[in-house]
This record gives sequence, C-alpha cells and structure tokens, in this order.
Amino acid sequence: KILVITACEALGAVIVVDTVIIALGFPVPMALCFGAIAAATAPAATLLVVRQYRAKGELTSTLLPVVAMDDAIGLMAYALSVSIAKMIQNHEAFNVMTTLVDPLLEILLSLGIGAALGVLVALSNRFFKSKANRLTIGIAAVLLGVGLAQQFDLSALLLCMAIGATYVNLRDDAVQTLEQADAWTPPLFLLFFVLSGAELNVAMLPSLGVIGVVYILARVVGKYFGAFLGCTISKASHKVRKYLGFSLIPQAGVAIGIAQLVVRELPEYGASIQAVILCATLIYELIGPVVTKFSLMKAGEIEVEPKKKHITPTAAQ
Repeated sequence: KILVITACEALGAVIVVDTVIIALGFPVPMALCFGAIAAATAPAATLLVVRQYRAKGELTSTLLPVVAMDDAIGLMAYALSVSIAKMIQNHEAFNVMTTLVDPLLEILLSLGIGAALGVLVALSNRFFKSKANRLTIGIAAVLLGVGLAQQFDLSALLLCMAIGATYVNLRDDAVQTLEQADAWTPPLFLLFFVLSGAELNVAMLPSLGVIGVVYILARVVGKYFGAFLGCTISKASHKVRKYLGFSLIPQAGVAIGIAQLVVRELPEYGASIQAVILCATLIYELIGPVVTKFSLMKAGEIEVEPKKKHITPTAAQ
C-alpha cells in the first residue's frame, strides 16, 4: 500500500512538472531536471509537525513512511532524467545502454553497497555497546559510503540513505544512535543551507519568475493527484485520499542537493534550476508545514485543545 502510494505521488509530480514546463516551451533537459527534483519531499518538516501536535491516525501512519521513501524515488528519477537530458543536450542518438541501463545500474549499485554498509554497521553494534563507539562507526560508514560513491561514480545521497534504512531496520536500538546524531548535526544542516543560499544568484530571479511559479504550482498539483490516484488504487480511506496530497508540500534538503548535482551535470541550466529550487524551497518551507497541520486537523488526527471555561468566584464557591 505504501509503495503504491509513494510511487504514484512521486511520479505524479515528475510527470506533471515535466509536461507543463515542456508545454510552455522551455528546454526539455531543463524540464526533465525540474521534474526529477519535484518528486522529493522534506521528511523533517512533516515529522516536526506530527511531533509538535502529537498527530495520530491513519493519515499520519500513511504520511510518515511516504515522505521517508519518496526522496529515494526522487534520486532514482534524477539518475534517469539527467541521463536523458544529457543525451538531448549533446544531440546524441538514443542509446539503451547509456540512457537506461547505466542509470539503473548506478541506482542498484548505490542501494546494494549502501545496504551492505548498513548491515556492517548493524553487526558492529553487537560488539560495540558504548554510544561513542556506535556514533563513530556510523560516521565512518557515511564517509566510506561517500568515498565509494565518488570512486565508482554512484549516487552518494542514495547510497547513504540505504545505509540508514538498512541499519535502522536491523537494530531496534538504532534510535539511540540517531538521537546522538541529532544532538550535533544542526550546525552541519545550517552550514549546508548557508552554503547553498550563498550560491543563489539574485540577479537571475526576475527572468525566472514564470518558470518558478509554474514549478511551484505544477509540483503541488502533481503531488495531490498522484497521491489521490495511489490511495484509490490501494483502496485507502476517504480522508487519506482527500488530505494526503496536501501534506506532501514541504521540500528542502534533498531537492537542494539534487539541484547542486544538476549544476555539475548540466552547467548550462544548472544555475537557473538552482535559483528556482532555492526560492521554491523557501516558499514550500513557509507554507508546507502550515498546510500539513491544516490537513491533519481536517482529518481529525490533531486534537484541538478545548477552550478553558471561565469560572466566576461565585461559581467556584
């Protein structure tokens, strides 16, 4: 059920964004990159809303695994999309090996190597009990994964996601390591966003206004109707079909990371795409959590605190 919904909502965003941007006359390689980025959602923003308001219910239990998985689909879509975009950009003839087989092999190797490293981290926890040792091993696994990805031209983001997904599903006590990481990673996130924002060319924004608005709206439409289709196919309840799509608006880290990859892979369009994604991220992160909260409230999964009754001194006596 979750796999069907995730595939539909992620690919729905890809297809709608690709179609709309191409229909408006923008270059196909640019449209393909925007479409791949559109699949990604910010799980952290959604998770914080759920935790802050203690949301519980069918919509919440569907939403959390969906936002955790669609970033992986976005990375896979990017691998395929950028391969096709480069082929079109370089005016090359269609080649099945280069366009389809190589990206799929990159995806499978990234997932396989990441899963293998995740298994090693999980096994090491049997012998290393202290929090410091486990945290050190986790960091070492990430650094090793990034090194292998660079060496063999794989997706570092997808590989590291596979490490974490494998580790947390093999060890019930993995949450302790995650809590340790949460204590010191905020400065790293801050540095990531500052460096990403420093690359924003503000002078380009006036010329990118149309495509920016189109991307923001087309992604929301694709997410909503893709989620609706996935919920219909998997026979989810009415409230999940109605509100899940609105809960998938936030977008942040992975989208910015993919945009930075586009700068390297397609420098002709990279700066424009990065500028649009950075501005879109700002809008999505301002509006997305509010819409997510509204959706969870309408679905009845956030308890509304009852108004305190004013008690007069006479009544109190």
